Formats: sequence, structure tokens, C-alpha cells
Amino acid sequence: METADVVLLTDEIGQVPYLIELSQATMVNIKTNIEISITIVLGSVAASALGFIDPVIGPSCTRWQLYR
Repeated sequence: METADVVLLTDEIGQVPYLIELSQATMVNIKTNIEISITIVLGSVAASALGFIDPVIGPSCTRWQLYR
């Protein structure tokens, strides 16, 4: 089985620089989302440890619970 890093669906080789820029922007977005989620988790743990959030009720106040 062979895999490719980039697959062009057209014959335009000029799209490769755009694809590299797009992949770099995607990686920045992924890393930013991971950093934000870790910050939220650590902030929630700290708030729970300090008594600002009840450890039992805090996790149940998620986005999914609010829309049901």
C-alpha cells in the first residue's frame, strides 16, 4: 500500500505552494485548539480545587447538556 502526502485532483502543479500554506495554517489551527482546550481543562481543575466549581456539577454543565 502506498500513500501520498499531497494528492492533486487536477493537472495544475502550481497549486502545491497553496497546499503547503493551507496545511501549515491547518496545523496552526489544530495546535491553537489543543492549547485552548488544555487551558480550559486546567482552569476548570483549578476552579474546582479552589471551590468555585462543584466537582460533581461542573462536568455536567457542558455544551451538550445546555442544548438538550
